[in-house]
Amino acid sequence: MVGFLLFLVWFTPHIKTNWFKMPLSLYFLLLFARSALSFDLPENFLVPGKTVNARIDPQKTDTYFVRMLPGQFSSIRLTEKEVRLYATVYDPQDSLIQLIDENRMGGKEIISIFSKKKGDYKIRVGWNFSKPYSGNYSITLDRLEATGKTPALKAGQLMEGWYENQEPGAAVAVIRDGQPVFVATRGMANLEEKIPITSQSVFELASCSKQFTGLAVAILIDQKKLSLEEDIRTYLPEMPDYGEKITVGHLVYHTSGIRNTDALEMAGFTPEDRITLPMCVKFAANQKSLKFKPGERFNYSNTNYNLLAEIVARVTGQSFSAWTREHMFKPLGMHSTFFKENPGEIYKYKVLSYQSGREGFRQRPNNWAAAGSSALCTNIDDLVKWVNGFDTKSLITPGVEQLLYAEGSLREDGRTRYAFGNEFRTFDGIREIMHLGLVIGYRTAIVRYPERKLAFIFLSNDDNDAAYQRIPKIRDLFLFGDLRETKPNLKNFPSAETVIKNIEADEKYQEAIDLKPYEGVYCSEEVSAVWNLKKNQERLEIRHPRMDPMLLKNTGPDQFGFIEFSRNESGVVKGLKIRDEGIEFMKMK
Repeated sequence: MVGFLLFLVWFTPHIKTNWFKMPLSLYFLLLFARSALSFDLPENFLVPGKTVNARIDPQKTDTYFVRMLPGQFSSIRLTEKEVRLYATVYDPQDSLIQLIDENRMGGKEIISIFSKKKGDYKIRVGWNFSKPYSGNYSITLDRLEATGKTPALKAGQLMEGWYENQEPGAAVAVIRDGQPVFVATRGMANLEEKIPITSQSVFELASCSKQFTGLAVAILIDQKKLSLEEDIRTYLPEMPDYGEKITVGHLVYHTSGIRNTDALEMAGFTPEDRITLPMCVKFAANQKSLKFKPGERFNYSNTNYNLLAEIVARVTGQSFSAWTREHMFKPLGMHSTFFKENPGEIYKYKVLSYQSGREGFRQRPNNWAAAGSSALCTNIDDLVKWVNGFDTKSLITPGVEQLLYAEGSLREDGRTRYAFGNEFRTFDGIREIMHLGLVIGYRTAIVRYPERKLAFIFLSNDDNDAAYQRIPKIRDLFLFGDLRETKPNLKNFPSAETVIKNIEADEKYQEAIDLKPYEGVYCSEEVSAVWNLKKNQERLEIRHPRMDPMLLKNTGPDQFGFIEFSRNESGVVKGLKIRDEGIEFMKMK
C-alpha cells in the first residue's frame, strides 16, 4: 500500500495535463494518496509538504525518516529558528552518507538525497555545540519526486530545493564547449520590490574580481607597459622603503608581505562602511613595516590587488574602471560589467545583499568599493562571455596566456599555486582554475576546467556559506554525471557534555595575574584605531565604540591570545602588537 501511495506522490508533480480537465476519480485518488500517506507511516516519518515543529537540547537527538524508492530525489528543509543544528543522514542499511552543517542560527540546512536504494533514509538532528543550549526548530520534506534523468535536471532539482522563490537566492551557469548547458536562477534580487533574479541580474563578485585585475595587469605586461620585476615604488612613490624591494610580481602572487585591508576591522570598519580604492592605497602607504620579507611566503592580501588596480590607472592615465571597461569588457561584449568606484552607484538590474536572522531577512548594503580586490559588478550572461574568452583567445595573446598560468615562486623554493587572480588546483586528476568570493551577503565562485572545456559560475545574495558546499555538487553532476559518494567521519565528533563544560569554564574563567599594568588606552597609527583595555570581572577586555567588547585570555608572559605586550627598560608596559599581523599599538595613558 505504502509503495503505491509513494508512486502517486511521485507521479503528481509530473502530470502535464490541466488539473481542471483531470477526471474527478484521478483527482480524488491523488488527493487521497497525499492524505493517506501521513496515516500509513509512523509518526517520525516525514510527509511531503508537512512541517514538523520540535525543540532540541544538548541531551538528545531527534530522528526522522524519509521512505524512498530507488531513483527518487528528496529535499528536506531544516530551519534553525532559535538554535544551531547539525544533521546526519543514513541510508537504508544504516550507513552514514551525509553530515550537514552549513549555516548559522536563523538559516536553513537543506538536506538533498538522490536515492539509490529502496527503504527508509534516516535523518538525525542534533544541537550544534554553541549557545543557546536549546531552542525551537522545524523540519519539512519539501520535495519527493523522481530523480532527473540528466545532470541539468538533477542540478535543477538541487537549486529548487536550496532556494525559495520569495527569498534571496542565486544564479548558476554551467558552460561546456563554449555553450551554456545549464542556467538556473532562483529567488529575489530585490525583496522590497519583489524583483526576481534573472541571468541579467547584476551581482557583486567580491574576491572573484581579482582575476579581472590579473588579466588587466597581464595585458599591460605583455604590452611592455609594466614589468613583473619592477619595484612598485616606481608607480607608487608614496609607498615606504622597507629596505626590501617589493615588485609587481609580489603583488600578483600574494607574496609582498603587505597587510590585508581586513585589518581595518581593528578600527571597527565593516563592508557596510565606505571604503574606496584611494583609501586602500593610503592604508598600504601607512604601514610602518611588512609582515615578512617580500617573496618569503604566500599570504593572501586584498591590498595587493588594490595596489595593482592603482598601478594600472597610473600607467594608463585612465581610472581603473574606465580602462577595464574600454580594453576588456567592451571587446568581450560584457556590457553590464564594470568595477564600482564609489559606494551607492546606481545601475540597472542591481542585486541587493541580504542577511538572514531570527526575524527574517534584512538588507546589508555593500559600501566596499575597493576596486581591484573586489567591487566588480556583473551578471551570468556576461560571465559566460568571460569564461569563453579564455578559449576563444579574444584578449589572450600567447604572452598573456603564459603569464596567467605561471604560478609564482618563493624564496625558499616552492610555488604559490596562485597567479593573476586565480588559484590553481588539481581535482581528481583534472586541472582546476578557480576563485571564491565573499562580501556582506554575496557568495560567488568562478571555476574552470580547461582540459574539459567546462566552467561553472555561482552567484548568490543570501549571506549563506552553504554556497561553497553547493558548488562542488553542481560540479560533480557535470563532471561525473552524479554526486560523488562521501564518507563522513564522526570519530572525532565532540560530546555535548564536554562542549558545555568547556563553554561554562571559559565563561567563569578569571585571571590569576594582576591586570592593572595592561589597562590603558592604546593607539595604532597604521589602522587609525584607538583601543581602551579595561579589566572586566577579572578578565582583560578590548573596548572600541564600533566593536563588540572582546575578552582576552592570558596565554603566557605578556601574551593574551593574538596580542603581545611590550615593556620599556623600566619594565612598564609601553604598547602591544597584533602577533600575526605585526601591527603595533602604542600606550597613550
